[in-house]
Amino acid sequence: MIPGEPIVPGDPIDEYLRANRDAYTRDALTRRLVEGGHDPAAVDAAWARIDAADGETRRPGQPAGRPGLGTFLLIGAAVVGYGYVAALGVFGILFMAYYGSSGSRPVPTILIAVYVIAMVVGLAYAVRRLYRAPSRAAGGWAFGPAIAISVVVLAGINGACIAGVLAAGALKAL
Repeated sequence: MIPGEPIVPGDPIDEYLRANRDAYTRDALTRRLVEGGHDPAAVDAAWARIDAADGETRRPGQPAGRPGLGTFLLIGAAVVGYGYVAALGVFGILFMAYYGSSGSRPVPTILIAVYVIAMVVGLAYAVRRLYRAPSRAAGGWAFGPAIAISVVVLAGINGACIAGVLAAGALKAL
């Protein structure tokens, strides 16, 4: 294979390197492949193909594997978006708890804890995917589903709170 040649789908060396390059160093992956019986020239050619493909997704002068300004802006938007949605969720739960039943309120506390944990996990997932994405488009595709899941969790928990308030109100009416 000629270095710089397009990546061939299904090439086991290319697939192995692309799957593991974020977790291990280039030297460790190269050493593992050579020790596994692959030709060092074939491994070098695979690295050249991967580097060439990466060069197409980043601007000139930006080092491989380093996120650019757009990535950091998306991460900032994720943090602000998650903070906004989390605040809406917590305030919604508190509002429903205040106007719901009287007395001890362990359920709203549990719901808030579950919701905050879900939001932190979702934010960590989104930020990690954004930081590791090879392009802004791939980062956006990582961010979209994560925020959508968080909004669904928000709607579900708030729906449970509304159902609880209505049920408590119905019981008081009897």
